[in-house]
Amino acid sequence: MWNRLKAAALLGMMVLSFAAPVAADSGLIDENEIKTGSNSYKTYTADIGDVTSEAVYSASAYYPVNARVSYRGQDAKLVNILVSRNASVRKGDVIAEIICETDEIAVDELELQRRRVSGNASDRKQRLEKEKEALEKQLKNAKDETAKKKIKLLIEKKQNDIDGLVYSSNAEIREINYQISKLRSVSETTEITSPIDGKVTEISTVSPGDLITDGTYICTVRDTSVTLISVVNCDLHPGMEVGITYRGKSGTHLFDNNAGSVRGGRVVLSSELLPGKSGGTAVIVQNEPVDSDGFTVSAVTMKISSVLRIPNTAKHLESGKTYVIVVDPEGGAHKRFIKTGYTGGDYTWVVSGISEGDMVAVD
Repeated sequence: MWNRLKAAALLGMMVLSFAAPVAADSGLIDENEIKTGSNSYKTYTADIGDVTSEAVYSASAYYPVNARVSYRGQDAKLVNILVSRNASVRKGDVIAEIICETDEIAVDELELQRRRVSGNASDRKQRLEKEKEALEKQLKNAKDETAKKKIKLLIEKKQNDIDGLVYSSNAEIREINYQISKLRSVSETTEITSPIDGKVTEISTVSPGDLITDGTYICTVRDTSVTLISVVNCDLHPGMEVGITYRGKSGTHLFDNNAGSVRGGRVVLSSELLPGKSGGTAVIVQNEPVDSDGFTVSAVTMKISSVLRIPNTAKHLESGKTYVIVVDPEGGAHKRFIKTGYTGGDYTWVVSGISEGDMVAVD
């Protein structure tokens, strides 16, 4: 029974069911959900909770923390650097001001690309739907059972072609929309702020009125109250609570004072905090200094709090895309593509696609 229902659910065309409302001119392709009948499911109600796991990783410690502040964005002009050497700053304090303008030519090109993608996809979707309708008419007139089976398979394949077209086209259109909004979000005056509390130790030689490009160095801010922990190949997210148990490294450093101790911190994904040669993929700012320039940890406990979560057994994969089967109060089932974040233990963080209170089928 479940296999038949699952197969039927795969015919659902649900890409836009999880998207936030968009403007009429967003270019996204209109589509409808397809409901499949159902008598009963084992379900879980999506809720708000914690997602936690523990694993072993290699890590490096950096103390003090030296944040190399650079400009990120399109070409602009420097208005002024508002700090001086040895000045104390707080996280979020304005360090420099720049002037930049929206690249209207780039926006026009992206809008033209969006119309082209949307138009081509809509035309192809209409052709596929007409072909599917023709097959459905053939199925009604077919007398031979073998012929009916072949036609049904062709109809299923045609629906899968439609689903794939809509999903891939909408993904491309969303990326174009993001690029457009990113370009238009650039205001006339933009501020560069300090990523940490600390003291300014170095300042760039650029002067007011100079042209600056993406990556132009502005200044360095040093914080001696925390330690930077760079963890390699660890699936971390901004704001995640992290606990680190030090194991130490025999031979070079024994870490007699640190081995076995547990320090807590929060994840800060900021490349400007990492030293240039660091291989870490995420950064953790610890509350207490660690007397070391590198170590191995025996355990990293990762927790993301108060997020929408579902059991791992509710997830399904289709061509690299994750979806769930949402069950409505009447017992009908909907295939729903979702975007997931961190997976830990028995649960997965759902970034978008379903809402708190939605019932999902579990295996």
